[in-house]
Amino acid sequence: MKLYIFLTYLIAWLWWIPLAITKKVVYPGVGWPTHLIGLMAPAIAAFIVIYFESGSAGIKNLWSRITRFSFNKFTAFLTLATFVFAFIPVLFDNSISLSDLGKYSGAPDKGLLAILLVLLVNGYGEEIGWRGYLAEKFLKEESISKTAFKIWLVWAPWHLPLFYVLDTYKEMNLFMLVGWLISIYFGSVVLTWFYKYSNNSLFVVVSWHIAYNLSVATAASKGVATAIVSSLVIVGAIWILRNENKDPASIR
Repeated sequence: MKLYIFLTYLIAWLWWIPLAITKKVVYPGVGWPTHLIGLMAPAIAAFIVIYFESGSAGIKNLWSRITRFSFNKFTAFLTLATFVFAFIPVLFDNSISLSDLGKYSGAPDKGLLAILLVLLVNGYGEEIGWRGYLAEKFLKEESISKTAFKIWLVWAPWHLPLFYVLDTYKEMNLFMLVGWLISIYFGSVVLTWFYKYSNNSLFVVVSWHIAYNLSVATAASKGVATAIVSSLVIVGAIWILRNENKDPASIR
């Protein structure tokens, strides 16, 4: 566990800290400079540590969870609904275009290709590690709430150099920073829930993660729709914390 955390920080910070020292700033829709390479650190560290711990059998098991398509009616509905919210600003705000959905920090403005890049780098790059390694370990002995909290303790400070690099992070004041920390925690709860109740499918987890990012972290994410998605995540996380032992498949 300690080796995994060390490698995840080391790999990411070796990319991000030089950007911060040289005062490079990452903007939405601009492909260079980029922080995205550092976002792959959790996945890289997971592959290294799992191979060290379990050899090729461990890698095979990880790959099965990466490619496992096991949506249930709840995870499918929630993922689709989150994707829908991403398009609301495009439909109702004339100042926002469909191409703005492809303007993500550190990714070139290439529309659908940018979204696919974010899927691989930001989605799988993070979730193979946070859920595919850490949640996989913790959930064997811990509840969703304890697992999500432990991951949050690692995940949140891991972003520290980005507050000197990302344009959107650099603009945060103290109030916004507190809100960001809270949102990361609730996001950890929701993502851990998705992982547990999708038969440990990283494909399902990544799908919702990217849907959420499209709703709140692109040039198109503005106004009421973004506020609604963020609020629903908080409400959903609170419901999960109150009902974490209840399998959603049993709900009628």
